[in-house]
Amino acid sequence: MILAALLLSCNRNNEPVDKGDPVQDLVLPDIDGVDMATAYGNALAMSMSVTLSTPWRGNIDILDLGHEGCPDFYVGAPEDADLDDDEQFGVSWFDYCETPGGLYYGGYVIWDGNVSGDGDASSDAGRTTEGSRTMMANAIVGDSDNVLYEFKGEGSDSLYLVEAPGYTRWAYSSLIEATITGDAISDLTGADGGGWRTDLYLYATGGNADHIESRGNIFLFDTLISERFDSVAMDLTFSGPTGSAPDACTAEPVGWIGLRDENAYWYDLVFLPVSSTDSSDTTADTEYGSCDGCGTLYVRGIETTEYGEVCMDFSWLWETSPITLPEPEDFLFTVRDI
Repeated sequence: MILAALLLSCNRNNEPVDKGDPVQDLVLPDIDGVDMATAYGNALAMSMSVTLSTPWRGNIDILDLGHEGCPDFYVGAPEDADLDDDEQFGVSWFDYCETPGGLYYGGYVIWDGNVSGDGDASSDAGRTTEGSRTMMANAIVGDSDNVLYEFKGEGSDSLYLVEAPGYTRWAYSSLIEATITGDAISDLTGADGGGWRTDLYLYATGGNADHIESRGNIFLFDTLISERFDSVAMDLTFSGPTGSAPDACTAEPVGWIGLRDENAYWYDLVFLPVSSTDSSDTTADTEYGSCDGCGTLYVRGIETTEYGEVCMDFSWLWETSPITLPEPEDFLFTVRDI
């Protein structure tokens, strides 16, 4: 039967076989009038605020609105939350209740934080401060009109800070894999309809050495970047002017950043490396690896000669830290605070 099928499929006259309609050219969207450099800059600046500080502060704010017995608090995770052993930590609230003022709490939030310090910042040896905190939640808080706070997922961050006369060094990291939104979040971020669904890792150092890494993605709720883009994805590493190696490029990052519009078209800006330790890497040449702040724009995965390069000024990253560092006391929120 297989042989018969093969024979029947043969074209005995060796005539061209009609394989259907020809492949259509990929339609490229119109971005005339869109300042792509500004759009990428806005996206990058916004991403620096996607840290654990926002949902942590939001949780404190909505608990200030609670009522005695709504919600209930626990040391560790409540049994009814049905969590694994490695999720039994810190302090939590867990409830499905409504306050006399009509504010409802549903689900749970678990958090834990610690901070330690040693030394004297006015001495030559200086003072070292270390803090870390973790949150995990599946919670929503609101009233009949609005959602005030929603946090579904988990996050963590940490700070290492050394201070001495004429010397400062800090390192901060944050990882969030969660949906975070609500009016309380909008108040904290200053964005209408603020909040995001995100899987984002940030790492930055400052003081005696400027460095930033940003990897992951963010989807925005009810907010558009440059009135067009609802999502950003990136894998970027920046070397700043302070503390970098003499041959480091400080005018542009290594990596890429992408924006998605409401039609789900991605616009990826790719910064190729100036040099490569891999001798087989043929892309790291003068043409593509210039340290000039310019990246190659790809639209829907295609390198576009129509749009060419997008050149950006990243100096604002180093004028002041784009990441708002938590204060040491921000790492603690205890039962006594509640």
